[in-house]
Amino acid sequence: FGTYYTSITCAFCKYNEFIFFPYIFGYYSINQVYLYKIITWKNGKNTLYSNKIINPYEINIYDCLNYDQQIKTSFQLCKNCGYTIIHYHQNFIFVTSTILSFIFNKNDYMPNNINFLIEENINVNNFVEDKQIKNYELIGIIYYFYPNRYIAYSKNTTDKKWYCYEDESTSVKNNFQEVIANNYIPYMLFYKQL
Repeated sequence: FGTYYTSITCAFCKYNEFIFFPYIFGYYSINQVYLYKIITWKNGKNTLYSNKIINPYEINIYDCLNYDQQIKTSFQLCKNCGYTIIHYHQNFIFVTSTILSFIFNKNDYMPNNINFLIEENINVNNFVEDKQIKNYELIGIIYYFYPNRYIAYSKNTTDKKWYCYEDESTSVKNNFQEVIANNYIPYMLFYKQL
């Protein structure tokens, strides 16, 4: 398990509350992540893209983690002032787990021009409260194809080759570029801490 925390701020008295809760995986709508990236980039409110030229049709894991930290609003009772008022809250990763799993909504409406860039190695240091170096290596991918067809890839950490599993057949890919060559949008990604 990892640990998320939510920072909640009362819009009336500015009281801050922190709620901690465990997580096993991050769940995302790629379409929503894409729209959030475009809107915040155009408004200059996304620090990931400030002063950068970006390809608006490419998204990756960092876009998903940034989407997690967006400010959301809800109506609830403030524990300090007692008013039911708009609260602003954000989700942050407090502690990461050994394995980071990302799941994407396979029933999501996806524009054909979006390209999901799968990163072989990621560093989530900027998204975690604990500022130790958090490097992860991709060890597994599951692709979903309509209707109900799956292809799984698993990295052998000994020989560094990728093994493809599709129904009864198994094949070997010698490098990561062969695994992502078709630019399919993933259904699940698994990263292991280095």
